[in-house]
Amino acid sequence: MIALIVVSCRPSQQSRRSNTSASKNAATAATAQSKTMDSLIMVQDKLITVIDTMSGVIAADRRRIAELERQVAQLRSMVEQQRYTPSYQQPAPPPVPQQAPTMQSAPKERALTGAPIQSAPAEAPKEPIKENDSYTAALRLFNEGKFVDALASFDDLVRKDNSSPLAPNYVYWKGESLYALGEYKEAIRTFHGLLESYPQSSKAADAEFKIGASYEKLGDATNAKSAYQRLILSFPESDVRSRAELRLNKLK
Repeated sequence: MIALIVVSCRPSQQSRRSNTSASKNAATAATAQSKTMDSLIMVQDKLITVIDTMSGVIAADRRRIAELERQVAQLRSMVEQQRYTPSYQQPAPPPVPQQAPTMQSAPKERALTGAPIQSAPAEAPKEPIKENDSYTAALRLFNEGKFVDALASFDDLVRKDNSSPLAPNYVYWKGESLYALGEYKEAIRTFHGLLESYPQSSKAADAEFKIGASYEKLGDATNAKSAYQRLILSFPESDVRSRAELRLNKLK
């Protein structure tokens, strides 16, 4: 009877040992898995930190670039404002002293004309272009960073006087105002309208450049590159060609 009891107990002891070994192996595996997960989480956290840092740097760079672009546009509008300010608003140039006729030339001229020498009448000042007042006022609003008001003013000029010699300028600065407000899709439509209506305008190359810049802002590198390539091919002598080439190289 005792032998039978011992024999019957042996399988249960072996089973317990096997279960203990399996439990230890499972615990070891679980510990290893936990350590692996912890390592992966740490790596993930580090990557997220790096990405956040890089995103912050990129965002800061983008903000600086946007601010520089805005300053460049404002400087250009200031130059244009000075160029088209009516003459009666410009400071008068100092008078040029007139030299009296010499003793030798006076008798000779009297003999030829039979009349006293008279100075030539001064040329009458040219009448300023009427729309310059509104145009320079709109440019001033843009210079002051009042882009919403500037947009309304340029849009009004476009609608009221699209046959003016300055009409391409109205459209261009309307587009610049939209760009400054972050309305990039509408800015693209406006600049395309300028190229379609006034392809020979002095603003055409600038409009093409801004189309590319607007597409960049929208994250559309393909259309941005196409715009810069068109500019380089169509306006090889333009002063913005070098800027287009720089932008194009960065996008490649």
